[in-house]
Amino acid sequence: MADYNAYAVACIEALQDWYNTKKGLWNTMGWWNAANAIEALIDHSLLTGTNISSSVITNTYERNVKSKFFSNYYDDEAWWALAWIKTYDLTKDERYLGSAETIFEDICTGWDDVCGGGLWWKKDRTYKAAIQNELFLTVATRLFERRAEATYLEWANKEWDWFQKSGMLN
Repeated sequence: MADYNAYAVACIEALQDWYNTKKGLWNTMGWWNAANAIEALIDHSLLTGTNISSSVITNTYERNVKSKFFSNYYDDEAWWALAWIKTYDLTKDERYLGSAETIFEDICTGWDDVCGGGLWWKKDRTYKAAIQNELFLTVATRLFERRAEATYLEWANKEWDWFQKSGMLN
């Protein structure tokens, strides 16, 4: 029988071989991919009951928080918001949830009435697509689940209403 725990540990160790402590990011990895790496570390911690990655997560946050995890791409920002929400779930440290909320506020600026609504992919507003809208819906929903603030639910409903009518589903 396969030892999936051993496979998971090997994957985390390989991932960490690329970690650049000075930058708080992984070498050869794009900005949004680093957010997914954070989520992989957290998932591993949650599934194994270990805390081997807490210093990496903290370092990544502290080395990059000055940027507020903003970029020119709304989907990249949403990946970071999701990573910090998951980090909050693991640690209960409010600074992570606060960062997710700050990112969400920036993402909201990418919404307008062109095409009847929806979120632009990039801040230069070249086109609207599915991924950033799907991520936006997920971030709004997860923030509402943790904060129970009406504005997050309103955004989730607004996004879903637009997305459902957009023609991007199926």
